[in-house]
Amino acid sequence: RRINRTWQKALYLLDFARNISNIRELVLWLGGDLINGTIHEELEESNFLGPAEAVMYVQDRVATGIDLLLKEAKLDRITVVTNYGNHGRSTRKRRISTGYRHSWEWLAYNNLAGWYRNTPKVAFKIEQGYHNWLDIQRRDVRFHHGDAIRFAGGVGGVTVPLRKKIAQWNKRRTADLDILGHFHQFIDCWDHVVCGCLVGYDAYALEIGAEFQQPTQTFLVIDRAYGKVLTVPIFCE
Repeated sequence: RRINRTWQKALYLLDFARNISNIRELVLWLGGDLINGTIHEELEESNFLGPAEAVMYVQDRVATGIDLLLKEAKLDRITVVTNYGNHGRSTRKRRISTGYRHSWEWLAYNNLAGWYRNTPKVAFKIEQGYHNWLDIQRRDVRFHHGDAIRFAGGVGGVTVPLRKKIAQWNKRRTADLDILGHFHQFIDCWDHVVCGCLVGYDAYALEIGAEFQQPTQTFLVIDRAYGKVLTVPIFCE
């Protein structure tokens, strides 16, 4: 139900944003942790699907959304940007340089790319590394799942270690905007956006001391002249 509501609200917000801009291109970010995985023993007990079953389920849900956007959104192009998360791996410990080889989600992304390879309006951008870069309206946007940020609590929340990480990454290549997830909460800052999640506030969010928030996804508008001009949480409940 939350997934379906996300697609419907995205269409609504797209129409809303078109009151101030002629939007013809859409970027759909699949940011990782689309499946729960079995990285902890308790997940093996609580998951209602195994990893292979979950991959098939997620592929169908994403394809349904892409098909809806193709039909209703009146777009010239949809670019699907992907990152694999830490939950969708087949190994107990997180891999760094070879994480994609052990990611169920990376497999799902490539399967979906194959499904749409003959659809001219849809292009997938799948990377093997942690970062996935995309030029959006002449702005360098750096997408990543968020699990490279080490947040151990603190009054400043995740923004403090995140800003430190961004400063280090920018020494190699400067991003106009960072987009990430992982922390089960929505945060909008000038140079980065942390996206919420469909799960919402759960046992994990409680454990890390995350701020309580309702289940959300995120809608952004990036302008060629001004960069990020609109960021709106999509309430999925």
